[in-house]
Amino acid sequence: MIDKLHRLTGDAAIPPSADIAAAEVRPATAIVRLCLAPDGSVESTRVVKSSGVAAYDDQLQRVIRSTWRFSPVDPDKPGHVCTSATFATPH
Repeated sequence: MIDKLHRLTGDAAIPPSADIAAAEVRPATAIVRLCLAPDGSVESTRVVKSSGVAAYDDQLQRVIRSTWRFSPVDPDKPGHVCTSATFATPH
């Protein structure tokens, strides 16, 4: 078990893109599970709780995989290091 993950890059807040925000006016919350490679890059993502807006869920996963990076994890620890992140659209 890792004590603390330290995100090095990527914004903590990922607002919906302008086209998604224009199409969806209701507040939404999503939870994304992410697993890290030993070098701290995001190896995989999965929506655990959908925002109810598929395009926003897809955007979250795309942005997390392409911009988030964490400090390296201990390669001697067995299994994947995974965590979850919660995102809420502005009200």
